Amino acid sequence: MKAMRLLFGGLIFFGATMAMAQSRQVLSLDGTWRVTRLPLETTGMDGLKEFHAKGGKTIDAQVPGEIHLDLVRAGEMQDPSVGTNSRKDRWPERFSWWYRSTFTAPAGFAAQDKQELVFDGLDYDAQVYLNGKLIGTSRNALVPIHFDVRGAIKNGANDLVVRLTSGYELINEVDPDYSGKKLYFNRENFPARRNLRKAPYTSGWDWCDTLPNIGMWRNVRLEGRSRAAFNQVRLDTRIEGKQVSLVGAVSIDNLKTWRKTSCSLAIELDRPSGTPISFKIPVALEMGQTRVPVKIDVPDPQLWWPNGYGLQPLYKLKASLEVDGVTTDATTQTIGLRTVRLDQSPLKDGTRFCFVVNGKPIFVKGGNWAPAFLIAAQNTPANYKHFIQAAKDAHFNMFRVNGVGVYEDDSFYEACDEAGILLWQEFAYSCTTYDDKDPAWMGNLRTEAQEFVKRVASHPSVALWCGCNECLWMYAGDQNAGQDQDVGLKIYFEMLPSVLKELDPRRPYIPGSPCGGSDQVNSELGGDIHWWYQVFMSGDPAKKMDPTLLDTSLGRFVSEYGIIGPPPVESMREYLSPEELNPNSLAWQIHTNSYEGDHRGFTESATRHHFLGDGPMTIDEFSLYGGLYQAMMQQQMMEASRFRMNDKDHPCDGNMMWSYNDCWGEIGWSIIDHFGRLKPSYYAVKRAASPLKVIVRSRNGAVVTRVVNDLLESRQVQVTYGWYRVDGSKRDVQTKSVRIAPHGMLEIAREDLKAASKDPKEWIYAASMKGSDGQDDASIWRLTTYRDLDLPKPKLTVKIEGDALTVISNSYAVGVHASNRTFYGLSDDYFDLLPGVPHRLNIVRTHPGGQYDLTAAMPFQR
Repeated sequence: MKAMRLLFGGLIFFGATMAMAQSRQVLSLDGTWRVTRLPLETTGMDGLKEFHAKGGKTIDAQVPGEIHLDLVRAGEMQDPSVGTNSRKDRWPERFSWWYRSTFTAPAGFAAQDKQELVFDGLDYDAQVYLNGKLIGTSRNALVPIHFDVRGAIKNGANDLVVRLTSGYELINEVDPDYSGKKLYFNRENFPARRNLRKAPYTSGWDWCDTLPNIGMWRNVRLEGRSRAAFNQVRLDTRIEGKQVSLVGAVSIDNLKTWRKTSCSLAIELDRPSGTPISFKIPVALEMGQTRVPVKIDVPDPQLWWPNGYGLQPLYKLKASLEVDGVTTDATTQTIGLRTVRLDQSPLKDGTRFCFVVNGKPIFVKGGNWAPAFLIAAQNTPANYKHFIQAAKDAHFNMFRVNGVGVYEDDSFYEACDEAGILLWQEFAYSCTTYDDKDPAWMGNLRTEAQEFVKRVASHPSVALWCGCNECLWMYAGDQNAGQDQDVGLKIYFEMLPSVLKELDPRRPYIPGSPCGGSDQVNSELGGDIHWWYQVFMSGDPAKKMDPTLLDTSLGRFVSEYGIIGPPPVESMREYLSPEELNPNSLAWQIHTNSYEGDHRGFTESATRHHFLGDGPMTIDEFSLYGGLYQAMMQQQMMEASRFRMNDKDHPCDGNMMWSYNDCWGEIGWSIIDHFGRLKPSYYAVKRAASPLKVIVRSRNGAVVTRVVNDLLESRQVQVTYGWYRVDGSKRDVQTKSVRIAPHGMLEIAREDLKAASKDPKEWIYAASMKGSDGQDDASIWRLTTYRDLDLPKPKLTVKIEGDALTVISNSYAVGVHASNRTFYGLSDDYFDLLPGVPHRLNIVRTHPGGQYDLTAAMPFQR
């Protein structure tokens, strides 16, 4: 068994000899435990006796970890994320799992005023036994659970046993045939989501199978504290002219519950540059909790900005408590100086929905963050870093952390702080109703919210709290909602606001997403909109294939939409065997989004419509051209939203697709697949989200060219716009040099399509742009599908200069990409080229062979 370690803060102590360790002692219980499988009915004290008397087959269990992962390591089951295994391997939920470990408490632990066992994540129905006694139970997998162990700890070895189940037996939803079918969106069929406080997506979604997690999926520790301890340290940024301050309060718990205590509060602010600011405050602690107001004026402040708007300088805020010369508690927060508010001021029609950071309006470009694994315990800081860096590279400035998932690890928030990715943070309520009348249940929910808010409120990346995902939308217009039904309105309109008023009062909050509009929840003219049924789930396949329909969106802020596309073939081979790598296999269908399943073969049909026509199609061709179809639609949607930035009639302030990432390998919504590989749609969105962007769209029978500038400074650009013959033989273009204001939009040209009288097969309308820094950009408007264009085979010329590569084509080239599809070393891929217009790319990673062979996807030839 792994040796236990005594921790304090970021330091490791192998003894309790230091004064500080005598006031706070932390013993990590992470490591290798042993776990035994017993029947579900083995429970309570009688179950503990049976566990000790009979035992059963025992295997190693990693903590933090999860039972499916332990069983895979032990060779007792196959990886449930591969092939059809998710339908075979749901048997663990039919048993109770008894985890066991022993530990020795550090010297002096019994003298601590507060003695707790802390489990940062118990999934799900938990009974915790210490030295043969039941010390507590838990039914909330989302936040830490604290168990008082005063009087239960012994000198020498202590025996710790934890019984866990999936929780499904509590709602009679244990699957008798292990079918593991995905759940659909109806109100009556979500007992697991409604009644179990565990990650909603593990009960099945259109984008993953049902797989209830079981285990101690986050850290476990024995923790002792004495005298005084921090409850919360909260300082918010205040900007008044040129003066920047941190203003808030420090809440301190007096652990000497029977008397008042005198202590000293020390504050230190380490700045990115310059000497630290430090001071001490004497505090007379009342019995219970004492709140100490704190204000720090920050000289030479360096503001934290979202990605693309500036830098992300981070400060270290350190706080410590001292009682009778002994340091009893200490904490360090990484913070950024920034303010954020949500502008919902009225417009001629409806309202705005605009994030304002440090007094500057921000156009949001981003996506919904999905859980990164089917089993949440598999995530790592390195995995977070990879995905968040890719988002930063794609010019994202916000993730919507959707209510379908878990409350992510601290390393997720730290990585977003560093990358400048704002977070629209939702509480874990999604797509169903919730009981808001049972006092005990509501108390559980309040504690959950308090634990989570205190953990992440210091992060500058967190920009908005949101009560739920689509729960309000489900009951919009229902006259009885909240009266004789347990809908959950008290959660979103009473409980969560009261918690936030207490613990994080300056950050904006909305009760749900979508939420807004005067007569409906999912309004285009107010609040945010989930733009699904207008096109992507309209039931009309023709709409899903037509990129021009994306211009019908009037949403002030589009917080969800999506289009399905396949991942790279290399990823398919990771989750499908060679025999399963065909659309008729069960494994293929399991790993295909349910909405694609509703219209089986739709992505194939769309691929044929836009690119291939009739005839045989290989898996490689489906992956490539299906990926290009998703890329086209995703790029068009991002550009359609940005085109309306500062529009006088129907402005748009943000766009976030569902989804950015994925929890397992599938043909689905994501633009970066589960394995971290970049889909063609990733590059398309990256181009569409460029801070300085030229955009061509159709409006009322005309093609309109606009330039948008997300930056905080004006930019001079040169725009060439007009008609290009696809074979490169002719062009009819004009050039303008213009200056675009900060956070500005400027219309460059508008041309009537009928008056132009161009053959759709031979001509495209486009605009190309050069910035003063040499950056190039282009936007292309086609009057027909790619496959109907009279495209000659293009001749591509590639020139390498240092760490840059310039490519030019003699004719219109479609879907230009690295011919080696396992190489992801260029800053752009799967892009179109205008005839004779060069495109410059950065070489991000040098090719081992020094070759950068590019090829065009069209014209398609069998």
